[in-house]
Amino acid sequence: MLLDREIGHHATKAAPTCAPTPSTGPPAVIVGKLTSQHLFLLITALCAIITLISSLSLILMHLRRYTVPPEQRQIVRIVFTPAFFAITSCLSILSYKAGFYIQPVQNLYEAYALGSMFYLLVQFTAPEDKMREHHFYHLGSKLEPGQQVPGGNLFRFNWAWIMVFQYTVVKPILVIAQDASIAAGTYCATSRNIHFAHIWIVIFDSISSALAVVAVFRFYARCKKMMGDRKPLTKLLCFKAIVFLCWIQSIIFGFLPSHLSYSAKTSYDDLNFGVPNLIIGLEMVIISLCMHFAYKSSEYKGDHVGPRMGIFRAAAHAINPSDLIRGIVRMVKLITFRSNNATPYAPVETSWPQNGRRADVQPSYPSQPHAQNAAYAMNQQPQVQTQVYPSAQPPRMTGQVPPPIYPNQYDPRRGNAA
Repeated sequence: MLLDREIGHHATKAAPTCAPTPSTGPPAVIVGKLTSQHLFLLITALCAIITLISSLSLILMHLRRYTVPPEQRQIVRIVFTPAFFAITSCLSILSYKAGFYIQPVQNLYEAYALGSMFYLLVQFTAPEDKMREHHFYHLGSKLEPGQQVPGGNLFRFNWAWIMVFQYTVVKPILVIAQDASIAAGTYCATSRNIHFAHIWIVIFDSISSALAVVAVFRFYARCKKMMGDRKPLTKLLCFKAIVFLCWIQSIIFGFLPSHLSYSAKTSYDDLNFGVPNLIIGLEMVIISLCMHFAYKSSEYKGDHVGPRMGIFRAAAHAINPSDLIRGIVRMVKLITFRSNNATPYAPVETSWPQNGRRADVQPSYPSQPHAQNAAYAMNQQPQVQTQVYPSAQPPRMTGQVPPPIYPNQYDPRRGNAA
């Protein structure tokens, strides 16, 4: 009996406990009648108003020139990101208790916007939805000097797709897990003990977001020459500034609470919620102004674009998340095909006219908004047909794939057929 009591005593003593939130009593006045929370709220609210005006003005300009829907729907979502972050930061300071649940929603939109950024780069590289896999499949990949292996870039493109859209799936799961653990009292933001959910959520979120960001940068580095004069690096860096800054701050403030010191004028909530959201509000003002130079609406006016869509119809099209849902479905299919050791892509017969587009594909918007698009300048070859395989099952991408057949191939150096 005495031994059982001793074992129970040690077991109870060894059980992990969450350190209580430091309490500094009622907030003290620091400036006039303002507390630290009130001062943070005023500054962040002003930043949110400036950011919202800046973002909405640029969005309105794009909606009034909504001539290339597949690209501009992504731009509208990206441009709204600073405004969304600024508004949620303001609400988090308004109520520190609500900030526990608002902060995950802010990060959820970040994953949504990251998928839109990847989609935009893909549109710059290969605008035709139905011909996208064909385009990457026949680009080839240099595995050895002077050797081109068809399908190599499609393999890398599919991996980039998986890495980006896994974040849009993992992030909602982590948000639900964080809110559930907070409600159950097992989150414990002040502890790095592995028995609590906080440390695991931070680790999984950091890994997932890092994989997605690296995949987008690698895709850009591989395909930047095919994007022509679209200034993709400026657009990418402007958006990545949001992702990078929020990612760094989440890591820093995720491990700082147990090391912060508090005073009579600054409470635990002021330093743990007020300061990070104040910093985000200030950063979003700068980034929203930079987006006016990175995502100019003047790119979508002139004779090289299609007919303009109405403002309300354009807004409904930009808000519609069906393309992101299709992206997630494609990611699941790619993972399933890989697990079954099969290829999700089968070569098809195609016919390329002089303008670099398939004759049997007529989209409702111009597939080449800029004449200098190098991706399709490479494909301006008349009557190019790919090889059709006699069997129903095409060869797997892991093996040797016969090269495409180009009858009457156009030779750009001589200006005639070979």
